[in-house]
Amino acid sequence: MLNKKDIHIHLKTWFRKNLGKVPKKNSDLLNSGTLDSFSLMNLVVNCEERFKFRFKETDFQKKEFRTTDGLIKIIFNRLNK
Repeated sequence: MLNKKDIHIHLKTWFRKNLGKVPKKNSDLLNSGTLDSFSLMNLVVNCEERFKFRFKETDFQKKEFRTTDGLIKIIFNRLNK
């Protein structure tokens, strides 16, 4: 079973590989310009494939979806239901 640290390591690796930098865990990924719509969709698909789950439509509307820390929580909760 994956823990939050494992999920964070995966996200950090994805950010470093695809964006060349790792944002702070509480940084707004959209308003800061860290992610555009294309990179956001790539991240979503990557997480769904890596962790073998699907985000729910309601996940995209949560304010937690906008930060790395929030994504970790959403993914962890989805995997542990």
